[in-house]
Amino acid sequence: MEIKKSNLYIRLLIERDKKKLNVNEKKKKAKDLIHYRRTLFLNSDLLFNCKNFLKYRIALLDKLCYLHFGEEFNHELKRYRRIFKQYMLDGKNKIWIDIFFKQRKKINDYRETFIKAIKKEMNSINEKMKIEDIGIYFDCVGRTDFNFVRRDKRDLSLGEFKSIIFSLIVTSAKLKDNCENILIIDDFNSEWDNEKICLAIETLNDINLQSFVMSSGFINIYPHFLVEKGEVKRYE
Repeated sequence: MEIKKSNLYIRLLIERDKKKLNVNEKKKKAKDLIHYRRTLFLNSDLLFNCKNFLKYRIALLDKLCYLHFGEEFNHELKRYRRIFKQYMLDGKNKIWIDIFFKQRKKINDYRETFIKAIKKEMNSINEKMKIEDIGIYFDCVGRTDFNFVRRDKRDLSLGEFKSIIFSLIVTSAKLKDNCENILIIDDFNSEWDNEKICLAIETLNDINLQSFVMSSGFINIYPHFLVEKGEVKRYE
């Protein structure tokens, strides 16, 4: 993906789980670019990792908390990570133990506040996406845990998991209504039947969120771009 604006030239190359960023031909970390920090990617890697690994679900939650609370949360999260490293090195030191648990509580308070804020609106989106029997589970009493559960406790299919992740992201965007945020959905058609695809499109139309949808088939209500090797060849 390439962006040109006045004297600013940005090139972002995404290969599997690696992202390479150049700004005016100089290498940068993707997280240093504010537009990248405000970009959410919904793709097969995210679904697989979030479905199978807690740390990726927590990372997604923290990304949404950053979009909701801004740099205030980002500052506290960076501080938490620094303290955690020291705690792992010197975990028997009572001073570091106290500092670590105090900072962890502060971060979990942000997470819990965010989840409470989106709960009502997310229930509405879930109902629209026909996944009203799936909810969020968050626990920070012992080990911090974050997951998605069905009322009958059965495992979620990948399609259902995609729907609940989509619902979480869309709800967060709708709650904040910040047009600077960007959602990129890769392989839009996968894991969803035609009904779910239509419901997702209707949901995106109802919110103020810049969305880029990559699909193997045409979605007639949107303009289309033919892309070959990362370059836009034709617009329809």
